[in-house]
Amino acid sequence: MLKQRIEQYQKAQEAERKLKTVLRQVLEQDAYERMVNVRIANPDLYANTTNAVVYYYQKVKRKITDKELTTLLSAQTARREGSIDIRRK
Repeated sequence: MLKQRIEQYQKAQEAERKLKTVLRQVLEQDAYERMVNVRIANPDLYANTTNAVVYYYQKVKRKITDKELTTLLSAQTARREGSIDIRRK
């Protein structure tokens, strides 16, 4: 049981190292630092945004700037504005 948990932890650490390597390759330094901050502040947003970053990089074939990352983060956090209908009798 403990051995399985240790193996899972090691696999997760290895996956995180590989992801950091990829992000360093596809993001400019400022953008990478922003992603590290996002990872600390909001792990769910980080996970969603990393997929978007890799997809965007495949489209543009160049390093992603901080401004472009900010746009991707905004798109990930954008919430749809709902409308509330109040009906009075």
